Amino acid sequence: MIKIFHTADLHLDSPFASLPPSLSEERRAELRRTYIDMMKYAARENVDLVLIPGDLFDSAYVNRDTAALLCEGFRQVGCPVVICPGNHDPYTPDSIYATGTFPSNVYVFSDETPSYFDFPELGVRVWGAAFVRKLMENTPIVKVPKLPEDRINILCQHGDTRNLLSKKCPINPRDIAYRGFTYAALGHIHLPADPEVIDNTTVAYSGCPVGRSFDEPGWCGALLVTVDDGRRVSWERVRFSDKRYMVERLDVTGAASYTEVASRILELISERSYGKETSLRVVLEGEVSPQLRLPLTNIVKMCQDAVAFLELKDRTLPIFDTSYLENDMTLRGAVYRELAPRLHEGSQHERSVAAEALRAALAAIDDRVIFADAVTEVGENEGVTK
Repeated sequence: MIKIFHTADLHLDSPFASLPPSLSEERRAELRRTYIDMMKYAARENVDLVLIPGDLFDSAYVNRDTAALLCEGFRQVGCPVVICPGNHDPYTPDSIYATGTFPSNVYVFSDETPSYFDFPELGVRVWGAAFVRKLMENTPIVKVPKLPEDRINILCQHGDTRNLLSKKCPINPRDIAYRGFTYAALGHIHLPADPEVIDNTTVAYSGCPVGRSFDEPGWCGALLVTVDDGRRVSWERVRFSDKRYMVERLDVTGAASYTEVASRILELISERSYGKETSLRVVLEGEVSPQLRLPLTNIVKMCQDAVAFLELKDRTLPIFDTSYLENDMTLRGAVYRELAPRLHEGSQHERSVAAEALRAALAAIDDRVIFADAVTEVGENEGVTK
């Protein structure tokens, strides 16, 4: 029996450019701590092999302290560590993989042609093909030769199984199974489904260990994998993030004031048991009075102490007396009839824009405040990188 620790897509030294410098450095420090936590866990579990299929780093630039910490973690884990560089950290002549000095237990794929590392003491052969630039248009799996039957053959690969037209190493999972791999440790998909079993092959993404934006919600982690003597694979997802991003949709139909909307947000936070471990985005939906404005900055101030971070997006639509406006011969009716096709037949974005335009026009006609608060978004938007 062998035990494998499978992690990928940590993106060490991510810039977090949308955050203030102090917060950016804090988030980078959290990523480094998570890496060390994972290596300590792997050492405690006495794993036989650590597999890192790509995007260990966010870019070719690697902080000197990060590089030192990386080597410290590899030494702590002790067992063989196999790395397959991905599209964010390709193996190039000036990359850390080519210029750095790693402990003797670290093995790095350096070519886009499939190759392998043999570990006779484990009865294991690990295959992989490195990104040597940002793109890999063709799948390397079809170039893997016949696999030896006296080894447990494992694939360690950064690639995309969701899009066979991807320019970031498209992979058909059935090609992996056809070649007879026992386990395929993949990287690139940050929020994966559970491992897939095809014939006698288990194909798995570990996902990212730490979410870095609202595009990576929930608790994140890595995989602890066991291959028994009969080459049967079992796995366990292990959580390593102590903070999370979450996205909620909240229907505020009928709300009479922005303070009532704030109350509904606080109720949602309480019902979901969110706290200081959660950065929360709330998308406000539903139909509200045309006279109701939602000053998002004020609402955030009323609710932000309940969570680590709060972001609001206003996707509400105004309730209009359409039967009246259709027959109104004044300017109000003319404006409505001009916007009606976009209100009812356009895309979600077009309907939202048309509704906002109608709301503003009616407010202007009535000599009311048009925009009580022009802010539509508050907070960070780091994006997701794969």
